[in-house]
Amino acid sequence: MNKEERWEYALNEVNTILHDEGVNFFLDSGTLLGAVRANKFLEWDNDIDLGVIFDENLFSKLDKVVVKLQKLGYEIHFYKYAVYILKGDIDVGIMIYNYDAELDVYKGYLATYEKNIAYFMLTVLRGEFIYTLGTRFNLRIKKNIQSVLKLMPFLSNKIILNMLEKHTKLNEKYITVPSSLFSKQSNYMFYNHSYYIPVVPEYLELRYGKEWKEPQKKWSYINDDKSLA
Repeated sequence: MNKEERWEYALNEVNTILHDEGVNFFLDSGTLLGAVRANKFLEWDNDIDLGVIFDENLFSKLDKVVVKLQKLGYEIHFYKYAVYILKGDIDVGIMIYNYDAELDVYKGYLATYEKNIAYFMLTVLRGEFIYTLGTRFNLRIKKNIQSVLKLMPFLSNKIILNMLEKHTKLNEKYITVPSSLFSKQSNYMFYNHSYYIPVVPEYLELRYGKEWKEPQKKWSYINDDKSLA
């Protein structure tokens, strides 16, 4: 299979398992852009983008999802703000959007880190890292880091966080989406399957600007996304 066929197959696998476990998701970011603009994955894209709205039952459902995906050979990285599903050249990112009632917007957390031991300790202490399945960095890494932190009872969590943040290059931003663009989702056919999508073209204009129909191969999600705050 070529890249497009492999990605289509992987999306269908993920779609089936998410659906079976009652996780309502939608096409997001570059995958949504490719679907609406060309009815296919963007040729230069490096991942499949999906989105979900956080609710109190989401994590228990995703627990079951990631176990099923692991049995299919996928490597899973599970954080509070996203789930990353990997196998070969397949990289499926599921962004978890949280509702901000005060602003009436949904927020998706984006961050770039220099991934070192300080990064792992930081994500554990902040409650962001949940677990990893399918690699040598498994659940034990979380337990080991928690054990190390318990050996430093004389230091408060705030002091430890400050120490770790100084040794971790961190760039944090939030995708900020008006609630109306997620509350009125519709069905869209993509590779012969029906998927939910946000309100378009308004959502694409929010993320990519008025020129969303024009290909931009060097577009950077951390620098060029118009919705970032």
